[in-house]
Amino acid sequence: VPADADDLAAVLDEEPGATIVAGSTDVGLWVTKHMREIAPAIFIGNLDGLCMISEDEGIISIGAGVTYTEAFST
Repeated sequence: VPADADDLAAVLDEEPGATIVAGSTDVGLWVTKHMREIAPAIFIGNLDGLCMISEDEGIISIGAGVTYTEAFST
């Protein structure tokens, strides 16, 4: 599990064919319904840059790793 973007880049250099997984609902369906091979998988759901919500000069930025619950409770 990469800790930050630099770690992710290093892992992708080592495993260029890896499947990147964050929430994995769709990936779970690939495996269970379509019998698709996803190995190796790289989980990015905890990357700091993807899990933040910020506001700057009236512009709200929501990272791709923020859940609906987190977005609407902030």
